[in-house]
This record gives sequence, C-alpha cells and structure tokens, in this order.
Amino acid sequence: MPDNPTDESAPSHEGTWPEHRCIDCDLPVPYSTEPCPKCAQYVCDKHFDPTEGMCLACPKRAREQEDLKQPVTYELLARKIAESENRVRYDQMMKRRAFEERVQLQYRKELDQIRTQIADLFVNQEVTL
Repeated sequence: MPDNPTDESAPSHEGTWPEHRCIDCDLPVPYSTEPCPKCAQYVCDKHFDPTEGMCLACPKRAREQEDLKQPVTYELLARKIAESENRVRYDQMMKRRAFEERVQLQYRKELDQIRTQIADLFVNQEVTL
C-alpha cells in the first residue's frame, strides 16, 4: 500500500516482493541490496563481483562506451617495468644502507671498548710507552 494514498507510483514496502530488479537477469533484488557504486544499477548477488566492488556488467558497459584506459603499449609496459625495477633497487639500497649503519655502530662500540681497556691498562700502569 503506498504511503500517500493519492500517489500511485510510490513503492510499497509492505509486501515481500522487492521494489528493485536485477538489471541483468530481471530477478528481484532484496531491499538491503545497495546499487553498484559505479553504474548505480541494482544487480543480484550472481551479477555482482565483491572483489572488484562493482557489477559484472560495468566492464562491458565501459567497453561499449569506450571509457577504457589507454591501451597497453610497449612504452607503457617498459615504463612500468622500469618503475618496478627502480623500486626494487631503492629498497635494496635502503636495506644495504641500514646494514652498513648497523655494522658501523657495532664497530664504533667495539672500538670504544678497546680504547677503554687500553686506557684502564695505562691508568693501572700495566702498560707503558
């Protein structure tokens, strides 16, 4: 029954029949179903891809409307590979730098210990020049 008796087009939420239908298979869609965020169409669980977060028809519609991203070219592929290699080199450089800093810190600590031991020997006059 419509909320407003004069408005016949108002949806009725009293029945068990949902107000939306799947855009692809025309099956009823429950009230709790949210529309596809990309195309704002209601689809059933069968036609919704949760990993992509959009309905399965969106990529097809994008192809139909030619809203695809730029085609994969050799230059684009080469640039992506170079970026990946640069990231790997940068990560390796940072790891190497961190390792070298740890080694230098350990070296300084051991050198300080040796100098302290030598100074103690001089103070105790066990060693003379």
